Amino acid sequence: MSSAPFARSDDLRRLLNEGYDVELIDAHLLVKQVPYVDAECRVKFGTLVSPVTFSGEQTAPNPNHQCWFIGDTPCDQHGKRLSAIIIDETDQQLAPEIRVNFGFSSKPHEGYADYYAKMVAYSRMLSGHAQALQPHADARVFPTVAGPEDSWPFVYRDSASSRGGIAALMDVFRGQKIAIVGLGGTGSYILDYVSKTPVDAIHLFDGDWMLNHNAFRAPGAASVEELNDRPLKVDYLAARYSKMHRGIVPHGYHITAANVDELADMDFVFLTADQGMDKAPVVARLEELDRPFIEVGMGVENVDGALTGLLRVTTSLPGRRSHVHENNRIPEAGDGRPDDYGSNIQIADLNSLNAILAVMRWKRHLGLYHDMKNECYTTFSFTTNRIVNADTP
Repeated sequence: MSSAPFARSDDLRRLLNEGYDVELIDAHLLVKQVPYVDAECRVKFGTLVSPVTFSGEQTAPNPNHQCWFIGDTPCDQHGKRLSAIIIDETDQQLAPEIRVNFGFSSKPHEGYADYYAKMVAYSRMLSGHAQALQPHADARVFPTVAGPEDSWPFVYRDSASSRGGIAALMDVFRGQKIAIVGLGGTGSYILDYVSKTPVDAIHLFDGDWMLNHNAFRAPGAASVEELNDRPLKVDYLAARYSKMHRGIVPHGYHITAANVDELADMDFVFLTADQGMDKAPVVARLEELDRPFIEVGMGVENVDGALTGLLRVTTSLPGRRSHVHENNRIPEAGDGRPDDYGSNIQIADLNSLNAILAVMRWKRHLGLYHDMKNECYTTFSFTTNRIVNADTP
């Protein structure tokens, strides 16, 4: 866990300095060892939990007034339930390491200025009753604080997941090593979306330079100075996205039949290279290695002064690969056969949509999204605005 939010946020640092036992887990602030009274009039110790919103590495002001609690039913010194603040009795997993038992709501007229004000207020609502029974009961326990441990893949906190209440679901990404083979228009957008998930590592494979035409079909905006430097695409994108994700690993060369085994230990592979890659041996070796992968492509034509065409997403999973060959789902550029998807016409919104379809299919494979189709082949016609799913179980 990075120590930066505590060092740079006055409210979190004040909680630490005053002796509260605090911890940040998955963009949730925990205040532990808070004394309270249970229904048997016993003094016990629980944990207050609040999602945290960050602006950079500092907490944002005016936090939401609601709070969560881990422990038994909190009561007053007479064993009467604190119904004035308890709004929910639950058993909810907020994050992989956080399961809460109660929801609290107590909103002062002016709200809470920061997380210090909020967590101290809730702590006093509980500990005041405990002090009536044990005068020395206090949440300010001055714990021994361990040194920082930074295993989280993001440079700064993912407060979007905690704000949306889905931090626990994001655990499906933990430990994943992802490869993106080809960092053109679609591949760069796949990187954009995958970099916002807590996978352990994202390996980028492409041997081409970042040129003007790449800038016009990739996310963000490259400067003239950056293009004049002629960086490799993987180096340019790694520098961009390493500002957010720690696990970006650039490889400045193409994947070929000679080096495809570099993908052997990947948990998932996105094949986004165009006609410049001989796909057949790469696909064959990925199947031998039993690696799950998604291959994408698009075919766009200029017909009578307007564009028409299809986007394609082909999924190949362990135990579900026969459709790739039986239905010729992946055009094998480089083998001399016609490639209906080999057109060089690419536009940023089509690249982005192709990437979105691929990333959403990957997330359904992992279980983040419900999957009622479980298809392994999808096409989207932007002329008819129609999605067709095929190769279902």
